[in-house]
Amino acid sequence: MGNNSIGKHINVEIKNNNNVLKSEENLMQKEFIKNIDISAKERKNDKFKGKTDWFKLSLIALIIIFISITMYGIKSIKSSIGINQEQKWEYKTMKILPETSNSRTGEGSANINTITPSEEQLNELGGDGWELVSSYLEMETAYPNFGNDKYVTGLQPNVRPQRLVLLLKRPVKGK
Repeated sequence: MGNNSIGKHINVEIKNNNNVLKSEENLMQKEFIKNIDISAKERKNDKFKGKTDWFKLSLIALIIIFISITMYGIKSIKSSIGINQEQKWEYKTMKILPETSNSRTGEGSANINTITPSEEQLNELGGDGWELVSSYLEMETAYPNFGNDKYVTGLQPNVRPQRLVLLLKRPVKGK
């Protein structure tokens, strides 16, 4: 009796294991079928279903050609009406000296030089289309006690403006 009950018990376990395996196989098969159905639905939604690679490549090539023609057309229209052409400039340097010229050594060398541009001249240049790009001062050194026996301290430099330089530009007029 003991052996018989053990055999029945083993048979029941084998059947239970087989049922578990079969149920796992069924789940795997159902999952596989579900995945196939999903990919089939995705293929149905594909607008290019059944189209060859040549068709897709031709479509891409046509899009690129269309964009190229459009860009060329826009560029030619802009150039025909004068938009986006490279601007050419004409430059001018204007040098303005101080109102009074002082000696660089001896008497008067310690005096300050002042430089004032003429408003009339600047307005005239502006009326002619000139724009001020930059300006700078050229400096000079004056030695007020050079050669003077009263000073024993040596040379005492004095820096002052020598001239004002204006850099102007205007568009080159069409030829």
